[in-house]
This record gives sequence, structure tokens and C-alpha cells, in this order.
Amino acid sequence: MFDSLENIVLTYESRGTETAGKSMNAYLDKGTYFIRVTANGSFYHRDAEYRLTVNYTENKGEFEIEHNNDIKNATVIQKLNSPVTGNNRVYDDVDFYSFTLPYPGKVNIGFNHTNLENTSVFWKITVFDSNENEVLYYESRGTDTAGKSMNAYLDKGTYYIRIISNGSFYHSSADYKLTVEYTENIGEFEIEHNDTREKATLIHELNRPVTGNLRKYSDIDYYKFTLTDPCRVSLGFDHGNNESSSVFWKIALFDSNEKELLNFDSRGIDTRGRSNEIRLDKGTYYIRVIAHSSFYYDSLMTVATIF
Repeated sequence: MFDSLENIVLTYESRGTETAGKSMNAYLDKGTYFIRVTANGSFYHRDAEYRLTVNYTENKGEFEIEHNNDIKNATVIQKLNSPVTGNNRVYDDVDFYSFTLPYPGKVNIGFNHTNLENTSVFWKITVFDSNENEVLYYESRGTDTAGKSMNAYLDKGTYYIRIISNGSFYHSSADYKLTVEYTENIGEFEIEHNDTREKATLIHELNRPVTGNLRKYSDIDYYKFTLTDPCRVSLGFDHGNNESSSVFWKIALFDSNEKELLNFDSRGIDTRGRSNEIRLDKGTYYIRVIAHSSFYYDSLMTVATIF
């Protein structure tokens, strides 16, 4: 099958014993397409009649639209929290999608497919912001029939998803279902990118937890809060148990002049941590969360609270 520019969009071979065959799916844009049927040479030829059917289902937002091999032709995901079906037809096929967050929020990528009965990675999924900075990455193995990426805590705006095969050997043309799972941020999550003091996530309320994570070991999370009156403050830092007694997170408190006022570490087994108490004057303060190192790093969700 060809499109109007004679690009191949679908191929299928039928064996003599395949009395009822069906090709893989192709997710196509509106337009005119052409089908060519040929014999497999003079030796593998029969003059038997065949029945050819173009099976069509209208796309109302639930399928990818080829060709979406680059950002400018990305398939628009119209509904968040709703699956979109696509496939990598050939090993070098690239599928781009775009989605827009109306408000900051928590995002993760759901990626489902049939079981290929192979534990190797077949799909690589990357999420980019509008400046093409990577904000999320996920790999799906052949046995990961219902996979989900880590969370990313993103600002409002437009983002792009790229799906590629893991080379010609680890490639599957099986359909996948891609879901952008989104929860609006009403103050309970960090907002990336908050790698600098200038972009620090504002903590609106004291004594209320804020959830975030270090997406990779070099990630830095800054938060800021303002005190209208002098008071005594301590920092809470909670996370899941990764069953290691090594330090994974380093937390520090700074004043507006970048003077460090307080610091403490959180080990993998410190599921509920709390710093010493410190007296602060009124003003604006910053919290920095970093990984201990590339070796002692975990992308677990963390919960910070100012008491």
C-alpha cells in the first residue's frame, strides 16, 4: 500500500495456506491511497481468485496518524488520561506525539502491548518539553504488557513524546497503547524545571506536604517559602523504603543571601525523616534537594514538609 506520494505505508505477504489473512494495522491520515498486488515470481504464482478488503475504522482521536516521524508532524493527543493506539511498522519508524497541559501537574506515561515473550527492550519512549529538553524516559520490554514510567512534575505547556524501536533486531510491529496520565497540580507537587533558585517551586502552605522526585542523579530540586513572622521551623522528608542504609538524598535550607542554615541526609531506609528545628526571621527561604551521587541515587517519589 502506498500513499499519494508513493511512500510505502503497509506491506503484507500471503502464503498459499493462509486462506484468511490480515495485515498489521496502519494509522493513516485522510487522503487517497493505492494498493499493489503482485505474484512472488513466476514459480510462486497461482491464478486463483482472491478477495481484497480495506478494513477501516474512523480515527476520533484514539489512534496515531502517520506520517508522524518528526515533531512538526506529531500526532496530537486530544484527551489526557485516554489511550492512543499506534505501532512502529518497521524498525526505523519513529512515532511522535504532542500533548498540552492546561495547568501544572503530575504526568506519567502508560505503555501497554501484547506479551512478546521476550524480556529484551523493544520500545524506547522519551518525553521532551517545547525546547526539546528531556523530561521523562521509559523503556518497555517485550514482557511489560502493562508498563508505567516514573512521574514527572511538569509546568503547563506543550510536550512531545517520541517512540522508537530498540534497533532492527529488537523491533516489534505490534500495536501499543500510549496514555498520558495527568493529575492537576493544586500546590501538592513540585514544578519542573526547578533546578535553580530562580525557578524554585513555591511552597504555598506550611505544614502541608509537597511531592517531587529526582528524575536522574544530576537533577536538582529547589523550593522556596516565605515567612511573614519569625518562627521555629523544621523540615520533614519522607519517601519509600529502598532497603539500603546508604545516603541517597541531601537536603539543605538557605536564606535569600544563599547562606546555608541547615542540612541533613536521608538514607534509603529513612522513610520518615525530620531535621532539627531552627529559628528563622521573616523572609524568603530556599530548600535544595540533590542526590548523594550517581551511584547512590533513587527516583522514588519524595515528600517534603515544612513544619
